[in-house]
Amino acid sequence: MPLTEVAIKGLKSRDKSYITADSKGLCLQVTATGSKLWRYRYRYLGKARVLALGEYPAVSLAEARD
Repeated sequence: MPLTEVAIKGLKSRDKSYITADSKGLCLQVTATGSKLWRYRYRYLGKARVLALGEYPAVSLAEARD
């Protein structure tokens, strides 16, 4: 299920960082300190890669999707 602004604001930190998926490889990593970081997961030449897109809310949901 795609993320919404309300759902993102409701995400809380845990003991370890975790990832919440949006769609098409876009995901939000929530760290133990409470930071929310946009990540884009993709494959290149058969290897998994991760691209950092920025921190929420500096990079909004709409910007991360673009």
